[in-house]
Amino acid sequence: VEVVGTFRDADVDRRHPLAAFLADRRRGAVRVDLVGLDENEVVEYLSAAAGHDLGAPGRDLARAVERATGGNAFFLGELLASLVEQGALAQDAGQWRLTEDLADIGLPEGIRDVLGRRLSQLPEGADDILAIAAVVGRTVDTPTVAAVSDLSIDVVVDALDAAIAANLVLEEPGRAVRLTFTHALVQQVLIEELSVTRRARLHERVGDTIAASAGDDPALLRAAALRLLAAAPLDTRE
Repeated sequence: VEVVGTFRDADVDRRHPLAAFLADRRRGAVRVDLVGLDENEVVEYLSAAAGHDLGAPGRDLARAVERATGGNAFFLGELLASLVEQGALAQDAGQWRLTEDLADIGLPEGIRDVLGRRLSQLPEGADDILAIAAVVGRTVDTPTVAAVSDLSIDVVVDALDAAIAANLVLEEPGRAVRLTFTHALVQQVLIEELSVTRRARLHERVGDTIAASAGDDPALLRAAALRLLAAAPLDTRE
């Protein structure tokens, strides 16, 4: 008898009943880790969907979609279906291309529901800290999040540890205080849940925090300026 089972490894820690089951049956069992599609595989996926090889615009689309979804096959399918429904995906001389920036396109409900469920399972307050992290950027600097949230670094690390366990963010190898959102879509969900005023206020605080430690670093000064520009609706001065 051959038995095939699937599970999300982020849901199974060493205390989970399934962990003992897997350990007991390690001999004779074959374990296959499924990972996201890489850029070339996304190109193949889109080529098959389009019925022809992709030209330059199609490959640009594949790169944008892969960055947004992290190669997650479910997210990929949902996002493409939504792009077609919204008219944001068009054919130009037989080649697929985006007519809008992915960041400006609303998330498909299927993706929103899946990510919303995972966010709701985080410890109390962790999703608020993640929302601040989302405003900081796709790559998250832990001290910046702590400074903006007015929370201790330990509280922020605990929240981010929970997000790592839920596979919402990943640690950057060799970078103890820097994390990256698993998918740009996770970041987008968190940002879209913020009110306009709250989002602008966070942009302002993130900009001020980055500027305070930027010194003469042009990259940091530019990052601070972009956050402050995003907070411009709050500025009522003439």
